[in-house]
Amino acid sequence: MKFSNLHYPLPLRTLYLGKEKHLLLSNFMIRWDGGKITARQGFIWDGASIPHRLRGIVSKAGDIQWAACIHDWLYLNRVLDDNTIIYRAFADRILLEGMKEVPVEVENGDTTVRVPWYRRGIVYSGVRIGGWLVWNRRNFD
Repeated sequence: MKFSNLHYPLPLRTLYLGKEKHLLLSNFMIRWDGGKITARQGFIWDGASIPHRLRGIVSKAGDIQWAACIHDWLYLNRVLDDNTIIYRAFADRILLEGMKEVPVEVENGDTTVRVPWYRRGIVYSGVRIGGWLVWNRRNFD
């Protein structure tokens, strides 16, 4: 699937709860031509799950948080806003694509930055290698 015009139309507003947990204070969304995903207010997530040994290269905080929030939402719920069921590879691809254009608030307004390719590669490789552990742990009742 191609994600044309991928963007974040809403700001990411969170409250740090401690012990690497964040509370989503308002709905947060990613859109592209043909789809959207909305993480709902009240969602609690762990930020980007970066192993301690790699945190010197890829921080848990900062520019990957937008994509990590949506990725964690997808791992938990496994559906798009239109109730289309998704697979793990799709969730991981959203993470990768979502790191390419990240909104950053600055004093003079909003701008976008690109997470460097090598950091995107490390994060994406990590979820492709180890994400199945979390994905398979999900219990559907």
